[in-house]
Amino acid sequence: VAGQTVNADSLANVGEDLLAEVKEITDANKILEDALNRTIEEKIKSDADYKKQIGEV
Repeated sequence: VAGQTVNADSLANVGEDLLAEVKEITDANKILEDALNRTIEEKIKSDADYKKQIGEV
């Protein structure tokens, strides 16, 4: 029974560690997604500004 308790505790610790890693990855992905969206928005604005300058609009 003692061995089963240790195994359950070990599994719980592994589960907590995995959840923490998933949260870190999720947070990092959100940061990257936000940066990519900003870059895309800036590129679209830059393209629109350029087209205005050369009279394509």
